[in-house]
Amino acid sequence: MKKAFTLAEVLITLGIIGIVAAMTIPTLITNYQKNITITRLKEVYSTFANILLLAKAEHGDTQYWENAIGQSITNKETATTKFCEKYIIPYLSGAKIHGYKKLAEAGIDNYVAMNGQAIANGNLTSNTTDGYYIIELKNGQIIFINYGHDGNLIMQHVSVYTDRPY
Repeated sequence: MKKAFTLAEVLITLGIIGIVAAMTIPTLITNYQKNITITRLKEVYSTFANILLLAKAEHGDTQYWENAIGQSITNKETATTKFCEKYIIPYLSGAKIHGYKKLAEAGIDNYVAMNGQAIANGNLTSNTTDGYYIIELKNGQIIFINYGHDGNLIMQHVSVYTDRPY
């Protein structure tokens, strides 16, 4: 007599393997996505830290910068644009600069946040008519910069994945 597994034993084993895989694969995917998110956040933090260091070395402490935080801003678009052109853009390489626009005007309408949720253009700002200075980094992340109604600078980094090729 030859020793072998019956068809029922093989099917039961495959079923158990399938159940275990169905329980563990979503956890593995979630952990992988978290690691990607952490890596991307570290990249953009490093980018911002380098921009700040270079700008401080050239222009002094941030409290003495033009249109610095706390000053009254009458024209947010002009103030934000001047700020970005002087203190941020010179220290970025390979970024795509859209300028002060609404997202739809910049052609950014297909993107999702790092948590995987789609962001509608109106969800970015409390006032959908408001614009932002938009900078796309090489790694597909988008930075939004603006002055608030109280004159405080808002450097809102919304990490995103875009399907836009570079």
